[in-house]
Amino acid sequence: MSEKEEQIVETVKELKTPVYIRNATKAYYERKKNDPEFMKKNADNAREWRAKNKEKHNEYQKQWNAKQKKEKKQEPSSRIDEIKN
Repeated sequence: MSEKEEQIVETVKELKTPVYIRNATKAYYERKKNDPEFMKKNADNAREWRAKNKEKHNEYQKQWNAKQKKEKKQEPSSRIDEIKN
């Protein structure tokens, strides 16, 4: 096995949850995502979690913002594309 193949094998995340459970969970949330009662309950739980875990939430927000800035820098500006054409 070459070095590149070894790196690829190492980066594959091994999931411990069985496939049928992942599929069932995904199907459940697909069905529920447009249910207003479910959405309200989900939002309330998220607010409660953020209130209890302010430090974690702030850290996640910092990481998210940094990721968004990085992706925005990588995207070519639509204005630049307009000028080139």
